[in-house]
Amino acid sequence: MREVEVPVCFEPQGRTVYVLKRTKIVEAASNAGITLNMPCGGQGACGKCRVRVTQNACPPTDVEKEQLSAEEIENGVRLACQSCVCGPVTIEVPETSVMASTFQILGGSKTEAVDVTDVAVRKRYVELPMPSREDETPDLDRLQQVVGECMVSLALLRELPGRLRAWDFKGTAVMADHCLIDFERGNTEPECYAVAFDIGTTTLVGVLLDLTSGRERASVSRMNPQTSIGDDVLSRILFAAENERGLWELRGSVIDAINEMIGELARQASIPRERIYEASFAGNTTMQLLMEGIDPSALGGVPFSPATGGALLMSAAELGMQLHPRGRVYIFPVIGGFVGGD
Repeated sequence: MREVEVPVCFEPQGRTVYVLKRTKIVEAASNAGITLNMPCGGQGACGKCRVRVTQNACPPTDVEKEQLSAEEIENGVRLACQSCVCGPVTIEVPETSVMASTFQILGGSKTEAVDVTDVAVRKRYVELPMPSREDETPDLDRLQQVVGECMVSLALLRELPGRLRAWDFKGTAVMADHCLIDFERGNTEPECYAVAFDIGTTTLVGVLLDLTSGRERASVSRMNPQTSIGDDVLSRILFAAENERGLWELRGSVIDAINEMIGELARQASIPRERIYEASFAGNTTMQLLMEGIDPSALGGVPFSPATGGALLMSAAELGMQLHPRGRVYIFPVIGGFVGGD
């Protein structure tokens, strides 16, 4: 017989979700979009995820008996990371137990322009001579005669002949170092952007840079969603090691948050995501490994030897970044142990 879900109402947020009995309260809260404060990573050691169950409270666990007073238990106070849903219930969530109430994100921006004389991504508008019987130069060779020798992906090479002929052999070549990553219609030289992110244990901060002027066009910050697992790196290393999908859950949450932030940066600057051609990331060693989907377990004990120390350069698609489909991602090198690229 199929088990019936029961309603769980969270107050004062006024949000109701339906879950199966024996679901952890913290999981129900997460389904309701409420991130609770759990610095201990859900081990019940900090006691900071206190909530009050107004009826149908489950019997207290041994951990709750240690963390809570007899009076609190009698009044329905429970630890969300330990207690389960035992039936239809209303749960009061104090402000101090909500993650957003315990941190303040400070966002600052620099007003001066950065040096763009040696940027990796650059654009060049070209007007190429049309092929003729006297000039049967291959399309890519014809373009390289103007922009210089470059590598090009097979996917773009498949599209290049059609674009050149549809646009009368005029357009903008987008170069990343010695790679041709796109050929765009018309003159899009002024539209060249990159994003830079600080991947902090508690907060994520990102900025949008105009690569033609070197000026910051937008900035955004938010809580690192991994704090729902624990607000220290050791809690997350433990979660990744002990749960079959732990690493991918941690990686997925931060990648999703970054992609949402990229969308917000693009909206602030009124530009399409496709005009963002490069992204750079820096954080402590654990945060970088989790974002990359690399097992950080080696950092959970002495010696603290990470999987990689050098800088990484990859395609945006490979990391799951939603910017230009052939854009690229640069991840800062780490010093070692817990001292990362930030």
